Amino acid sequence: ISIAPKDAITTPASSVLLHETRPGKSMVRVEINAADTLQLESLPNIGFGLARRIVKYREALGGFISLKQLCEVYGIRSTLTDSLMPYLTLDASQVRKIRINEEDIEVLKKHPYIKYRLASALVNYRKQHGPFQSVGDLRKVILMDEATLEKLAPYLSF
Repeated sequence: ISIAPKDAITTPASSVLLHETRPGKSMVRVEINAADTLQLESLPNIGFGLARRIVKYREALGGFISLKQLCEVYGIRSTLTDSLMPYLTLDASQVRKIRINEEDIEVLKKHPYIKYRLASALVNYRKQHGPFQSVGDLRKVILMDEATLEKLAPYLSF
């Protein structure tokens, strides 16, 4: 038996061509607020675990307002987000809003930008002073800092 060295083995041109033209990870555009894990896995450098974390975070968030929010998902660095930009689209109209004047502490604290203490402060302020009329009213809540308010504002309905 004679076996040719690895570098001497030639691959038929048809199999290489088939591999290059087959729809692969680099040839897909994905709407980030509607994609399931399989669609996300079709993106370069996104495996099952990362796709699952993206979907889980998106659901907790209510949807992405900006593609830069992908950096908030555990395991995604800004370099990966930058490399994914050409493959992603964003429909912010699919974002679920938080009814800030109706939700209780348990619902509010599930949002990634609202921790328990802030949720409690929002509900208590609302009970004492009545419903919030605008984003500006949220500035009156002591635990609400400007950075959190800026990130949270697109997710609120009054």
